[in-house]
Amino acid sequence: MNKRTHRALQESILKWGLIAKGEMPDMGSDNCSLCIEFLDLEAAICGGCPVAESAGLIGCRNTPYMAWIAEVEKRHDGCWEGEDAVADTLKLVKLALAERDFLRSLVPMKAGVTR
Repeated sequence: MNKRTHRALQESILKWGLIAKGEMPDMGSDNCSLCIEFLDLEAAICGGCPVAESAGLIGCRNTPYMAWIAEVEKRHDGCWEGEDAVADTLKLVKLALAERDFLRSLVPMKAGVTR
């Protein structure tokens, strides 16, 4: 993993930790360092994103993020704005932590370095 990708991954891990603490909303790709770095909306690809490579699909499919979206959409009648996607229930906190932990699992292990 190159430094640029590693930095974006670490920033995304931090984002989900802050979401779980209620200190930041999820605004989808607008405040995701990985999406900012890798998402090409016109081409609908996430080339080089470690999440897309791990999941085998674009858009964070096959990741805990999909459960987060489903729960947020339930609370907003199937439609949500990123500013409203906050972890203000125990279930949403757990889903945010699951996404954070999933992202942590993508950090390559190096000798003497822990996740």
